[in-house]
Amino acid sequence: MPAILFSLVLVLSGFCSLGASAADVAIAGRTVLIVADEEKRDGYLASITLAALKREGYVATISYMPWRRALQQGMEGAHVDIVLGAYLTEERARKMAFSSPIGRAELYLFALRSHPVRYSALADLAPYRIGKVRGAVVSQAFDRAAFLHVEEAVDVNQNIRKLLAGRLDLFVDKKLATLYALQHDFGAERERVQLVDPPLHVDYFYNAFPKNRPAYRLLLADFERGLKSLREDGSYDAIVKQAVHE
Repeated sequence: MPAILFSLVLVLSGFCSLGASAADVAIAGRTVLIVADEEKRDGYLASITLAALKREGYVATISYMPWRRALQQGMEGAHVDIVLGAYLTEERARKMAFSSPIGRAELYLFALRSHPVRYSALADLAPYRIGKVRGAVVSQAFDRAAFLHVEEAVDVNQNIRKLLAGRLDLFVDKKLATLYALQHDFGAERERVQLVDPPLHVDYFYNAFPKNRPAYRLLLADFERGLKSLREDGSYDAIVKQAVHE
């Protein structure tokens, strides 16, 4: 099933069951635990999510950790209510319900300016050592390309350090997150790194709600209502604009 169609099917099927049922229970104290990877700290996805929940009377706490651990906790439902900013995949959708999109992700390759790379197809990347964040989804084609030499890292900062040290030829990650990390954590060294056109993949971020949490339908419905409110009064666009220009 094409990715966009699959997303629509999952989102629409989720809304069909959003009404609170006998299985739903009130969330104690309306407190919510969210898990996310470190690169989303203080980002617009976190700001949007917290604002949407606040409008519906929730008090939310975000716990930051490596992405693989955050995703695992969501898939297992280990006392986690929301996984922040996940991509929608068939495997994840079996264990988590997904919101409507909360953001757009442009995934790019990054290389050293001193060693520029050009490509027009995945096959062109076969000679290179490519870094990615452990547990992160890039695209179906990329993730299934056995001919690619892919090395995993804990986070985007580790991939940047490996690239600067010559231990990678390229790494793939989200454009905004990478530019933010370069700007805030690498000083003048950031000038050595450049984005490689065209984007490797364009996808969307969703919030994921573990299905074994007893009130996940109710929480998802409330979040959607808060998100809709943010979009309608312009708050959503203001949050994104501020994040892009920081």
